[in-house]
Amino acid sequence: MRREADGSYLVTGSATIRAINRAMKWRFPTDGPKTLSGLIVEHLESIPQPGTAIRIGDYSIEVVQTADNTVRTARVRLDGGTA
Repeated sequence: MRREADGSYLVTGSATIRAINRAMKWRFPTDGPKTLSGLIVEHLESIPQPGTAIRIGDYSIEVVQTADNTVRTARVRLDGGTA
């Protein structure tokens, strides 16, 4: 996870939801997919294209990079534009 100048975070899609929640003190749901990529794909019900934006709970998520049928990198912002 890397903080960007605009206050968002670039997060690797393979990062586990539990690790993200623990490190960032966020509250992504932990009762479903194990990774950020899995959470995004489950929410959209398909492999998204880069630039696809979704909202899950209090988080705005933009897909930055995909490869091999998975989300490689996503930009995450907490409600109100700051993470």
